[in-house]
Amino acid sequence: MDRSNDGVSIRAHVPPHAEVLGVEAQGLSGVAESLAHERVDVTGPGICPDGSATRSRAPGVRLRGESEHSWSRRTRLLVHGPEIGRAHPNRLGALRRGARQQTLEGWLAEQLAGRQGVAFSGGRDASASAAMAGLILTLDGQDPSLLLGTPSPQLGGWARVGQGLPYLVDWPGAVESLGGIGPLLAVLLGSGGNDPAVWAEAVGNVTATIQGAGTVLALGHPSWMAGKTRPEGLEWLSLRQGADWWATDLREDSGRFRFRIFHQGRYVIEVRLRAPGLRYVVGALAATAACEKLGVEAAAIRRGLEEFSGLSRDFEARGSFRGVTLVDDEATDPGTVYDALSLARRVFRGRRLWVVFAPAEAAVESAVVARRYVAALTLADRVTITDGRPSHHTAPHPYPLSAALDAAGVRLGRAVSIAEAISELDQDLEPGDVLLTLGAGDVGTIADAFIRRLPRDRPGR
Repeated sequence: MDRSNDGVSIRAHVPPHAEVLGVEAQGLSGVAESLAHERVDVTGPGICPDGSATRSRAPGVRLRGESEHSWSRRTRLLVHGPEIGRAHPNRLGALRRGARQQTLEGWLAEQLAGRQGVAFSGGRDASASAAMAGLILTLDGQDPSLLLGTPSPQLGGWARVGQGLPYLVDWPGAVESLGGIGPLLAVLLGSGGNDPAVWAEAVGNVTATIQGAGTVLALGHPSWMAGKTRPEGLEWLSLRQGADWWATDLREDSGRFRFRIFHQGRYVIEVRLRAPGLRYVVGALAATAACEKLGVEAAAIRRGLEEFSGLSRDFEARGSFRGVTLVDDEATDPGTVYDALSLARRVFRGRRLWVVFAPAEAAVESAVVARRYVAALTLADRVTITDGRPSHHTAPHPYPLSAALDAAGVRLGRAVSIAEAISELDQDLEPGDVLLTLGAGDVGTIADAFIRRLPRDRPGR
């Protein structure tokens, strides 16, 4: 028999309760799923996932988004993001009830204690690499635990709870704060558009906070630290020759890459990826380096990489409907929209490409921002603009974006709701077409709506 903090008996079969409080982008959805895997009743605003994440979640994992009146004598833990101040009503409620409170950083530090903690930092590239490494370790029988910032269908969603030593974390915070969670290995993929010298300094600072040899793998090149002593335990990852870990001999076939990986001049593996896009090459390189550090053999690394199919809403193949290929991507800004459409052109070549795009609010309201999308969206054969909301919502018509696309000669459809967009597509899509859904809100559920119709369309029904 368990007893709550207020002295009231609780039957043993009633699960404890935890509140997860903060925004999804901080990785708290993964915390919620991890707790749910441990048979904890989890609530909290913002943790209920959208359709794409629901598809990815492991069977039996249930989360409740409502938080009003969720506190009870079963409440044992509050995990919160850094923006949640001490005076927040939920934190005060936890204090009154004696429930333990933890930041995301503190909770992760507890989870990594005594484990082979590997922290990946660098946005979507880090999510891809962490998921790749997680699949490699899973197939290798090491039963890892995993916390992702972007769900992976193959690994059960945002989180996987295993009994093995490895614990992989897709770190959502600043790279400088990695030392606070105490990983044995840090994989830093966030160089992006940063100045090489600035990034090299940041990498050096992180290396100094994590003790031990060979504990930091960073995207970059040794030349970035010219004239400086390389910190002990740092190895560079690159597509350029001269790095410690090097991916080379890249060959592209319909957007998918085959390449070789070397470590300090030693051949490691040759890989042919299923997931399309150049950035998965970087993810695979980092996952290979991390898994070799954990003692995984090259053949097992190759197997995991070649079986990895990608992340949710990351140029995710959703199947087909009446001969139409369905693909979904969460791209919202002009750069990521262009990347998704140019990748679609390489993968699907001359097939007719339809796009349903749910733009960010700025594209709806600002003519300047709207014009930045034109170069990307002109790659499509037909574009439907929607606000990405379900049918019972209405929104202002996105005039600036529509006007910019009209002026560029793009064939344009308009829908104020997801239901209206589906109705338009149902009339116009033909076998052989490709439907790419892009953006925020519920636009990613369009593929679900078509897939649900498949049983009704079978012969004899």
